[in-house]
Amino acid sequence: MEIRILDDHEAASRAAADLFVETSHRALERSGRFTVALAGGSTPKRAYELLASDPRWRAVPWDRTHVFFGDERMVEPDHELSNYRRAKEVLLDNVPLPKANIHRMRGELEPESAVSACEAELHSVFGPGVPQFDLVLLGMGADGHTASIFPGTRAVAESCLVTSVRPADVTPDVNRLTFCLPLLNNAARVVFLATGADKAQVLAKMRGTDTARHLFPAAMVNARETLLLTDQPI
Repeated sequence: MEIRILDDHEAASRAAADLFVETSHRALERSGRFTVALAGGSTPKRAYELLASDPRWRAVPWDRTHVFFGDERMVEPDHELSNYRRAKEVLLDNVPLPKANIHRMRGELEPESAVSACEAELHSVFGPGVPQFDLVLLGMGADGHTASIFPGTRAVAESCLVTSVRPADVTPDVNRLTFCLPLLNNAARVVFLATGADKAQVLAKMRGTDTARHLFPAAMVNARETLLLTDQPI
């Protein structure tokens, strides 16, 4: 994992948005389309705002972009906790992305049905086998979780494409859908956005111990190119 230390959250968000644009161009040259999985939570909001603004939104081939989500809370798509709703309001509604190219997780379904629907959506775009995204955007929690792979649920996500989990002692207390480690690790590029003082301790532990991969799910993400953007002087 390559770690890039930026001045602040704004600088890290700009770097994430620029990597999004850069990767879209690289993907277009290679395959004629761009596939990306978005991160949930509040941390990427600023990066999404930048992507929806000049000059970046004009630089992305939105008509040939397919958007997925790395995880989702099992709620209705218009629920305030929905990752899809947050991304829709800030980014997806503000760029010329075909609606058919938005592949949200069906959090309103029962867990088994939601997992099956997500896997079918993946295979409809990527074909059989383990999909390879051009870009996966991820956040990281203060406990070292990423997507919805928490320390206590890590083992569940080590041999699947998509799974449903209900992590203990996590707020809000709802079921979640998440991409699994084999899918994340097969990406051409993964970019973590991990800003805020609450991330400093776990970042230092991830960087300073040989057992980090066994302690923190985020440390188990090892794609072909894995970048971590932070504003913490670790």
